[in-house]
Amino acid sequence: MLTRLYVDGFKNLVDTEIRFGAFTCIAGTNAVGKSNVFDAIMFMAALADKTFVDASLHVRESETAAADLRNIFTRSGNKWSERLTIEAEMIIPKTGTDDLGQTATARSTYVKYRLVLRLRETASIDARPDVELIEEELTYKRKEDARKELGFETSSAWIDSVIVGGRTKPLISTNTKSGERHVVKLSQDGRQGRTRDIAADSLPRTVLSTATAEYPTAALVRNELRSWRLLQLEPSAMRAPDTLQAPSRMEANGRHMPSMLLHLAQHRASFADPGARDPDVLAQISSRLAKLIDDARSVKSVVDNARNNIVLTVLLRDGTEHPASSLSDGTLRFIALSMLEADSRVGGIVCLEEPENGIHPERMPAMIELLEDMAVSTLRAVNEENPLRQVVINTHSPVIVGLVSDGSLLFVKRVHKRTQIGLVSSVSPMHLEGTWRDRTSHERRISRADIRRYLRPLDDATGPQSQPATDQPASGQRVAKRPEYTDQGSLFAQSETD
Repeated sequence: MLTRLYVDGFKNLVDTEIRFGAFTCIAGTNAVGKSNVFDAIMFMAALADKTFVDASLHVRESETAAADLRNIFTRSGNKWSERLTIEAEMIIPKTGTDDLGQTATARSTYVKYRLVLRLRETASIDARPDVELIEEELTYKRKEDARKELGFETSSAWIDSVIVGGRTKPLISTNTKSGERHVVKLSQDGRQGRTRDIAADSLPRTVLSTATAEYPTAALVRNELRSWRLLQLEPSAMRAPDTLQAPSRMEANGRHMPSMLLHLAQHRASFADPGARDPDVLAQISSRLAKLIDDARSVKSVVDNARNNIVLTVLLRDGTEHPASSLSDGTLRFIALSMLEADSRVGGIVCLEEPENGIHPERMPAMIELLEDMAVSTLRAVNEENPLRQVVINTHSPVIVGLVSDGSLLFVKRVHKRTQIGLVSSVSPMHLEGTWRDRTSHERRISRADIRRYLRPLDDATGPQSQPATDQPASGQRVAKRPEYTDQGSLFAQSETD
């Protein structure tokens, strides 16, 4: 679970800090840089497995821009920032396994991971630029730090279930020897144990990406980064049937939905009755779908042994059964998210861009309710029914903004920042005043009046309002609202002093 992200020198993220809760909605106008926050998160995830060059080229847009890894560095004109700093504070699972199947148990679960990379240009005409590691650090934070720094509401049961340990000695640190030579040290957990000293300038990848169960906390941090995913659900992938041998986990594009749903339905079936189904899981997903489609009765996976395939189908109240190939894009996206919610194996971060796509505005409350319920509840202990899962979305929809609770909302806008390479158009995150972020965040604040203007884009586009501003939408406009949020301090429940 990512609790804080600091980025400097990545795309248009310059000296940018963002605090995250269990569910976070990043809102703003088009092309302001919302997606770059996701790219920074996925860049860290890619570094858990890939080399610096491969991870850089893996970032969106870099793959199609003449394979130039400089595209991840901040740019001003024809100059690129020389350094990229990215650090993440996170809560990791207590246990897990490494690539060899060895069990690892974290000595501490609240950690901070920091990387500083340098863009190394070459004088040769045909040589490409390279990325060099300058600093890598993995340190531990105490349970007392969590109570002070997290900010969002938590229960003692939740804190006790997710945070253990708090040693002070860094697990990964960087020292300078012989002038400019950087040496990364990887230490074993505990006061005793073997350490490794590695010359940073010869490293093609992070030290963390090599961690095994011999270094259990580092191995579990690596696992956490690898669990971060950006969903890019594609209609063709979601509609495709699966073979009987298909993986039981859905890919980021939505492929293998039939196989995953079949796994969820059989998850608690006994070995003596392999054809059994878990009605609770199917009922949960079907109940979700009924909030989007009134006459939806159930969703299931149909196995055809003769054709060696599995097809996802939706049954309507009139008895008509529709295969995934005939369902709308929005319906398939909703089913995919409902399956992720029901799968306790899905942890880490789930990032989703523009959840409003393919969903009618009047059905947006069902989508937001689903996304919020996907995220871990920080008011009760983490277990199989409440997995340590985080959801981050971005949007430019006023309807979505009007539905999200105040503490989950972040706005981003463009600001100009002076850097060593010149003036850069950067991202400035802002949070709603009077929320938990006031206590812990360095983000700028945005007033409720500013948000009301965002919720009425047509008023701003057509000139001065003909009526005084009120807490209610102007005539002819529709701003969706979930009634239960009124008592939770939503945008529409204004304070007496507002």
